[in-house]
Amino acid sequence: MFYIRALRAPSIVSDDLAEINATLGDVSKNRGSWKSAQLFSSDDLLIYPFELDAAVGQDINSLNLVHEIKLKSTQVGRLVLTVDAGKIMSNEIK
Repeated sequence: MFYIRALRAPSIVSDDLAEINATLGDVSKNRGSWKSAQLFSSDDLLIYPFELDAAVGQDINSLNLVHEIKLKSTQVGRLVLTVDAGKIMSNEIK
């Protein structure tokens, strides 16, 4: 559903922050239902975005989706998406 295949585990392992930032930035811009995307390292350090956006709040339509990113069965990161479930549902119900 969210198509982040361009974000690969090797870029996280190699700390290629430019590639990670560009990939998630581009994908986020094209996803109207995304409220925020956060990528954490296996050490739980914030990789993307560089700073958390305090303006992104939780409301009744917010839904957090968490996906572990693995390389050869070893967790190398975690992607947390906050999506607007109301927007997703309204697009599906049309």
